Amino acid sequence: MNFNLTNTTGAASAHIKAYEISKVTFEGIELKTGTSKNGRDWKALQLNFKGDGWTFEPMFFCPGEDGENRVTGETDGRKWELPSAMEDLMHNVGHFMHIIAPENFEKLKGKISFELPKEFDKLVEILKKATEKSIGKELFIKTVANNQGFANLPHVVKINSKSGESFLGSNWLSVDGKDLSFTANELKKKAALASMKPSSMKDDDEDDLEDDTIETSGILSIEDL
Repeated sequence: MNFNLTNTTGAASAHIKAYEISKVTFEGIELKTGTSKNGRDWKALQLNFKGDGWTFEPMFFCPGEDGENRVTGETDGRKWELPSAMEDLMHNVGHFMHIIAPENFEKLKGKISFELPKEFDKLVEILKKATEKSIGKELFIKTVANNQGFANLPHVVKINSKSGESFLGSNWLSVDGKDLSFTANELKKKAALASMKPSSMKDDDEDDLEDDTIETSGILSIEDL
């Protein structure tokens, strides 16, 4: 067994910080595939961003055959309903496209339709082509934390309890960062993250329910599959 330092760096790689608004450069999108620990195949749309010495690659997973179904439940006597995986994907992709390639976003609105999960690969390919000219574009991105304390995109798709319609409740991507902000609950969790071990952090999909809207479970990580 030969010991040498050839492939060592001497320092851990930098990471994007949770609960920050960070300046990033768009590096393109790609289709990712894999198999979960339960043996289930998955596909995802991966967004690639580069920061100061780090990369951030959030993924949006392809909805399953039941992707149009909403999840409902009741907590302490209060009934709640979460947006479906399809609604979550559509609103987040719409937000991303509106910021990264607004002209192509307007061209695609109302003109494309995909049957998911069967045509997910085709959807990613269209989005990839529509954003190619935006590679290198500088943006600002908002992050929160997952239950391990690592940076993740916030859960922004909500349901209006009166109309029953899903909508984008807040932004996570911006051209100048001016329309990105943190809620009081997010700031509270940021303070908790600074003083607690990552393993003791609650995920951001455990936010308290708001008066008029209910927050979606949002973006998953591979560990959630």
